[in-house]
Amino acid sequence: MKRTIVIISGIILAASAAGVDIASAAQVTADTYRVSLTQAGFTVSVDTAAVSHATLSAQGKAFTLQKGGASVRLELIEYPDSRALRADFDAVNGAGPRPRIATGDFAGRVLYWNENAVLAVGFSPPNEPGLAQSAADVFLGRRGTGGPAPAAAAGGVKLPAAGNAGAPGEASSPPHASPGIETVVVLAAGVGALLLGAAGSLRRSSRR
Repeated sequence: MKRTIVIISGIILAASAAGVDIASAAQVTADTYRVSLTQAGFTVSVDTAAVSHATLSAQGKAFTLQKGGASVRLELIEYPDSRALRADFDAVNGAGPRPRIATGDFAGRVLYWNENAVLAVGFSPPNEPGLAQSAADVFLGRRGTGGPAPAAAAGGVKLPAAGNAGAPGEASSPPHASPGIETVVVLAAGVGALLLGAAGSLRRSSRR
C-alpha cells in the first residue's frame, strides 16, 4: 500500500515538475497541431481570419499545407475541452463526429475528432488525397505515410456531398487517443520510478 502511494505521488510530482497539466495534456490546439505538422515535414500557413459556423459555439481555423509539390486545405475547430466539443458534436468512440445541428458547412469533407478538437478535411481536388490523409494522421497522432484515401478514414465520418450534413455518413474505427497523454504518463511513470528508487536507497542508508 505504501509503495502504491509513493508511485502515485511520484507520477503527480513528475507531471508537476514538468509543468504539465494532466487533465489538458491530450488537448489539441492550433499551435500544437501546426508544430506537429511542421515536424512531419509540412510547410504550414494559418489564415488570420477565423471560420464561423452558425450552428457551432466555436470558430475554426483554416490551414494550408504544402509538401512535395502538393497542397491541402483543412479546418481545425478547437474547443476548451471535450465537454464543449460534445455540446456541438455527437462524438463517441467507434464513430466519427457528427454535428448535432444539421449544417451543410462540412459537406463532402471527412470529420475527425481528438479530445477537444475537430478536423475537417476534404479528399477531393484541389486537395491531394495522400497529403490530406497524412495531415489527418498527424492530427490523430499516427505516423501516416499517405496514400489513397478511403471513403471514411479511421476516426472520421464523411458527410454527404450535398444535403443534410447531420444525416448518416460512413463511420469507421474509433479515433486514436491523443499522443500527448501517453507522453505524460511515460514521463511521469519514469520519474516516479526514480523517486521510488531514491526513497528505497534512503531507507537502506538509514538502517546502516
